[in-house]
Amino acid sequence: MSESYYEMEPPTPEEIEELKELEALEEALGKTTNQAYNEDQEFKDMMKNFKSMNANDFEKTTQQLEEAAPDMEANDVVTSSNTFNGSGDYSVNQDELERYKKAKDMLAMKTADKSEKNANNNPLSTLTYSLKGRELLSNETPRYLCEESGKIVVNITVNNTGEVTDAYINKSSTSTNQCLLDHALEYAKSAQFDNGNLSSQLGSITFYFKGK
Repeated sequence: MSESYYEMEPPTPEEIEELKELEALEEALGKTTNQAYNEDQEFKDMMKNFKSMNANDFEKTTQQLEEAAPDMEANDVVTSSNTFNGSGDYSVNQDELERYKKAKDMLAMKTADKSEKNANNNPLSTLTYSLKGRELLSNETPRYLCEESGKIVVNITVNNTGEVTDAYINKSSTSTNQCLLDHALEYAKSAQFDNGNLSSQLGSITFYFKGK
């Protein structure tokens, strides 16, 4: 299986410290036994520990996020709604959220909890997916014709029959190359997961493309 790599800016001392805290929290929370992991729930759990919020206030805030998600623009990250900056001492400011997201991204690169598949045995692309309790069954991989390299993250919504009902680009992607974006979206929309209990479940697929 071929792996692709991309460059990241060196973490600041503050981000390194936060990364250590996240690693400790992840160990405390326990690793999931599922191949896929729901990053939406992971975000809630980690941020609850990260900020030591009052549990009731935190649930109220995350409920506002979930209610606001359908109205967000397609290129917004689901968990970075500005409702975190609303009134109340429990709010997480945007700077904290951005630093958390960067530290979380570095942490994700160090772990192997997510299921990794080689896209159609194509050495130029690999992927990981994150969807709690669900397994990726089949997909129609678009032929990879791009010249650029990069990581493309696609947020997905999956129904109870395993079909992807919505897909859009997450801002944590490292490239804005239209060829990469189009192929990642096409692949994500064609993905088929196994059946589940939820009529609508949030997840993501991350593509690592290696340029020709």
